[in-house]
Amino acid sequence: MPAHILLIEDNESLRELVQFALEDQDYLVTAVVTGEQALQLPLPQPLWDLIVTDVRLPGRYDGPQTVQQLRQNAAAQTGQKVKLPFLVMTGFASLSVPLFSARLLAYDYIYKPFSQDQLLEAVARGLKRGEGISRGEKVLAWLSGLRQSKAAVDPAARQARQECWQQFYVLIRSRALKLTGLYFWDEMEKLEASWTEGVVKADGYRRLQQEILSVTDDKKMRTPDSQREGRVDTKVYQAFHDRVEHGLIDDHTFFLACSARLASAQELEKSPDLAAIHGRCWT
Repeated sequence: MPAHILLIEDNESLRELVQFALEDQDYLVTAVVTGEQALQLPLPQPLWDLIVTDVRLPGRYDGPQTVQQLRQNAAAQTGQKVKLPFLVMTGFASLSVPLFSARLLAYDYIYKPFSQDQLLEAVARGLKRGEGISRGEKVLAWLSGLRQSKAAVDPAARQARQECWQQFYVLIRSRALKLTGLYFWDEMEKLEASWTEGVVKADGYRRLQQEILSVTDDKKMRTPDSQREGRVDTKVYQAFHDRVEHGLIDDHTFFLACSARLASAQELEKSPDLAAIHGRCWT
């Protein structure tokens, strides 16, 4: 059965181009102009596999707000929490929209104008998110076993880690973290080290989530721990950050970039996948 995608875009020519590109890949597409139109649709069973939405829409709801309402409606109908993954496409630059989108766990954020290939790649990744998450957890489990770690992973920590990395990725992609990215990366590395070296709990990731989502002015530099041994070089991180921002490093690779950077030469030699990620991100 083809993946079912809900497309919300008020620009007629762009909506038709995106719909054609998606249908050309054999996706089933339902296209609407406004958030209100999306909310008036009967909820399909099963639900849409993915939502692709513009930010600025005519009417009461913008794109992310529409997704939030759709999730609430679906939860009320099904009696359970509904994720409904979504991709934001916009030409509108602000800090508030990326923060709200990250809070709702958008999986990617692309700026107009974008190429057809960029769009299709982002959609394909969104439809395979579960595979990327599973892959990341397997790598962490492999590293823990290799290091003979007896780390006890709080089940809630898995979800908190996943959400924290997702929000960090989307805010970089949305260009919201120009100056503060290095600080947050340094904090993430501290948490990731604990994953394979000690007891892992959700508290650290939840705290960092709150800090990331409370950014109100990216121009205010936050200073990473300069005394921490082995912290990433500023120029090296900035090159990595730029590649993520411009879509040269996808979310699946991003989620493992930290593990790859912290891995020893011996560990990289034993894991071709991790070595390849290290090469893409850090060399």
